[in-house]
Amino acid sequence: MQLKEARVWSVLAAAVVMVLLVEYTLRGFTGPAVRLARLFYPVLLSGVAGLILHQKFRPALESIGWHRPVTAGAAVGMLGALPMGLVLAMTHNLSATALADPLRLLETSLGAALREETFFRGLIFINLWRHSRLKFKGAMLVSALLFGAAHLPGQWQTASATSLLGIAVLTAAGGAFYAWLVAQWQSLWLAISLHAGMNLFWSLFAVGSHAAASGSTGQTSRIVTIVFMVVITELRRRKRERADSL
Repeated sequence: MQLKEARVWSVLAAAVVMVLLVEYTLRGFTGPAVRLARLFYPVLLSGVAGLILHQKFRPALESIGWHRPVTAGAAVGMLGALPMGLVLAMTHNLSATALADPLRLLETSLGAALREETFFRGLIFINLWRHSRLKFKGAMLVSALLFGAAHLPGQWQTASATSLLGIAVLTAAGGAFYAWLVAQWQSLWLAISLHAGMNLFWSLFAVGSHAAASGSTGQTSRIVTIVFMVVITELRRRKRERADSL
């Protein structure tokens, strides 16, 4: 379905504004219901936006990356997170605090990955990539910048200007990397699984309060996983090219 670019931008802009309003409204509230709402409303909002854009259920799911197959991409993502887990297991002890609160662990790993990947890489990146003049690089940049900016509000009071800049840049770079993976593998589930696995290991080993502001060991673990994913993605691409040339 060919969509008018103005319509795509309008719906995505409205979705971003809605997220900002809900986040501002929920700030300061606590409790299990609010925690669940904060985690999963971006998924619901993305689905509604997809329906508004495409007007049919299956195209709407495809437009936010929630189409099948699920298991293949998820398996690659879980595999990709293992190098981070190995590095952190050799350099850190398991966090008793994280193990004592499994619900919180689930929120910060799978919940956060579903929320962020569906909204930023699913709704925003995929629709801009496929239905705007930005194409791949422009869509990746816009979604990455929004992803980086979204991680700043909770850091204003505790981080210096230099730290904030570092958080924004590194988080945006991570967003660009996830978008690249989605495009290469044609699977949002891979990005969700990889993101969830990396968050899980980060929390299990209590590396730091924020992934982009951690120490050298934490950053090394992330780099190892990124390099691993780049290598297997490139090997897959070359294998497919050889198969196509036969």
